[in-house]
Amino acid sequence: MAELHIWVANFESEEAFEKYFDQVSYLKAWSIYDNEPPTGKEEDDQEPDPEIRCQFCKEIGIDTYDEDFIVLKYYHKRQQINDVLNDVPGNTSAFLKLYEENSIDSINVLIAYENHDLNQESASKTEKLIYLGAIPGLSDNDDKANLNTHYLWLGKDETSSSILESLNDDKQLSKDKIAEILGIDRQIIKEVNFYYTENKENVDEIIMTQVEDYNIAEQMILKVDELGVNSTTNLMLDLIVSQYLKFEENKHNLVYIGSFSEE
Repeated sequence: MAELHIWVANFESEEAFEKYFDQVSYLKAWSIYDNEPPTGKEEDDQEPDPEIRCQFCKEIGIDTYDEDFIVLKYYHKRQQINDVLNDVPGNTSAFLKLYEENSIDSINVLIAYENHDLNQESASKTEKLIYLGAIPGLSDNDDKANLNTHYLWLGKDETSSSILESLNDDKQLSKDKIAEILGIDRQIIKEVNFYYTENKENVDEIIMTQVEDYNIAEQMILKVDELGVNSTTNLMLDLIVSQYLKFEENKHNLVYIGSFSEE
C-alpha cells in the first residue's frame, strides 16, 4: 500500500498557488537539453539551472513532482475538514488524526503526494505549506466509507442523572440520546459501544473486553494512562463514526479521552 505525504495551507490567491507549483519552465528546459543538439556554446549547453524549479520542489529537495502521483487542490473558499475528505486519496481516518493533532481550523489548499523517495524530514521543510505527515494510501479494494474513527469517553465519579434516566432495560443508550447528549447529528453515528455497570471496574479491563479492535483498545489504554484518568469507572462510551468531530468540553460527567483511528 502506498504512503501519501499530506500538506495543507491557506494561500492568498489561486495565482499564488499555481505559481508555487509551476514547474513548466524547468520541464521545458530539460526537454530542450535532452532532445535538441548542442549549440556549441558552453553557457547554452549546460544542464538547466535548479533555481528555476518550482518553489515546492526546491523547499522539499526534489527536481520535479510526478503529476500522476500528486493531488493539488485549491478551494476558492476556506473549507472545514469534513468538506475535503473526498479529495484525500488515502486513509481518511489517519488523515483526520493528523489534522486534529495539528489543531488547524480551515484551509483552502490540500496536497497529497505519493513519493517513496521523499522522507518526512524533507517533506516538513515547506515554507508555504503545513506538513501534516504521511498516511497510508488506498489500495484498489479499499473503501473510504469503512475507515472509522473511535471517540472515547469514560464516566466520572458519579454518572449524571440525564444518562441514568435514559438507559433502557438493557442498560444501553440509544443513538438518538447519545446524539442529544453530545450535540451531534444522529445520522453520522455508525456504531455505538456503550458499557455501564453499577459498580466501578478497572478501566483497562473494560476497554480490553468491550473494544473489539485490539490496536484501538491499546491506543485507548495508553491515552488514559497519559491523561492520568482514574483507574476505575462504571461507564464507557465508544462512539464510532467516519467523519471528523471535535470535542472540547466534558459534559454530563463524561471525561473525553480522545479519538483513535482504525488502520
